[in-house]
Amino acid sequence: MAQSGYATIQLYYSSTSTNTPIAGNLANGELAINIADGKLFYKDGSSAVQVLATKSAASGLFTGTGTIQVPAGTTASRPTPAQGMFRYNTDLSQFEGYDGASWGGIGGAQAGGAIQVNKSIATVSYTIASGSNGFSVGPVTLASGVTVSVASGQQWVVI
Repeated sequence: MAQSGYATIQLYYSSTSTNTPIAGNLANGELAINIADGKLFYKDGSSAVQVLATKSAASGLFTGTGTIQVPAGTTASRPTPAQGMFRYNTDLSQFEGYDGASWGGIGGAQAGGAIQVNKSIATVSYTIASGSNGFSVGPVTLASGVTVSVASGQQWVVI
């Protein structure tokens, strides 16, 4: 339902499973969705209809075997931050995210691979599963109610 005073934006859609929009029904860049099978389509610059995302039956999430390109730019070109933002920093050659207070590296070490950082307070419970080990540089404090579970035979080392 649209908020009072605002117009609803609705995509071109089909509720018939396996229906795919034809190029003649979409403008370049226009989106279409099949609400029965969860496929999101767009018409590209060469007037071909492409699948943008497909809903995974198991998880309800859009998945695929292709790639996704995230925004990229320099440290100076970072946007006004909001919690949950994700981008690639071309100055630092690393992915980064904004946690609500600061930008930080994601998925690897900082300083071009020379430094691995961790926070000093664990605010979310975590389990180190069988077949994995973990390490942190301490001291590390667990926030109230937070637990770290380590599977039998595995290790969590605080240096």
